[in-house]
Amino acid sequence: MSTDRVSEIVCEVNRKRADGFNCAESTFYGVCRYLGVDMPVSCMTGFGGGLVGIGSVCGAVSGAICGLGIYIGRTEPGDEESKARCKDLGQQIVQEFTSEMGALTCHDILGFALDSEGGPEEDVKDNRKKTRCSAAVRIALESAIRTIESDKQESK
Repeated sequence: MSTDRVSEIVCEVNRKRADGFNCAESTFYGVCRYLGVDMPVSCMTGFGGGLVGIGSVCGAVSGAICGLGIYIGRTEPGDEESKARCKDLGQQIVQEFTSEMGALTCHDILGFALDSEGGPEEDVKDNRKKTRCSAAVRIALESAIRTIESDKQESK
């Protein structure tokens, strides 16, 4: 995929975030756009803020992994090959994301959980949610696209 197309998707995702999508919805939306599928982002709403705002695994990573599942996930319980490929590719995304962001959890990325006492005040103080979450979405999305592109090339 061309750098221009990836940049176009990232810009579109940034607009969706500005309109109110959370990190998980945004990243999932971007991976689906890349794959050319129309999936409801509503399935990702509860993953924002590190799983319903508690600061667990970053929602951007969750969105990337769910998008990866659309690409290579299994549709039958016995499909161990797809399960293994999804796991391997997902681990690549997680490793790249963690390397770039320095952490995997929303709490560690922001320094607070969004639903914690004082969390909203912490965010207002220095706008970490906007800057750190925007970076997390971009990194997770680009990592998912690179990983899927690489897998497509190897599968040829």
